[in-house]
Amino acid sequence: MYCVYQLKNDRGEVYYGMTKDPKGRLQKHRVFNYNYCTSVILWEDGGVVDDIEVLDWFDTEELALEREKELIRNNNCVNIIGKYTRQEQKKMYRENNKEQILASEKKFRENNKEKINARATEKIKCDVCGSMTTRGHKARHQQSDKCKSFNECEQ
Repeated sequence: MYCVYQLKNDRGEVYYGMTKDPKGRLQKHRVFNYNYCTSVILWEDGGVVDDIEVLDWFDTEELALEREKELIRNNNCVNIIGKYTRQEQKKMYRENNKEQILASEKKFRENNKEKINARATEKIKCDVCGSMTTRGHKARHQQSDKCKSFNECEQ
């Protein structure tokens, strides 16, 4: 089941969206380094959003998406879905918040250094030639003569 929802701030600005998990989606809206959609406008200049309001439930994603688009087209809202694709929205958000995103990514790497290094040094079997390599060197290994020659022999 998919729901169409609205977020409304204390200034009356509205954002429409669609999700399977309304409470989880509200949390993602509130995490600004994750959120690249236009709902961030609701929190600008100290705006307050108390809760998510579910408007309708639908059996399929397609029906929910159609209702979301209808609400966006027919109501005054902060959504820019009609003007830009989600890919363009994401790109614009990353460009406008580059420093904040870089700082967040740096903090993540610092806080998870051991996990990242452990994963990179994990031994794995190359899916091309069957040799053992580390996860961190897989791309480099697959460019090696050893792996390339095995791949050519297979063809």
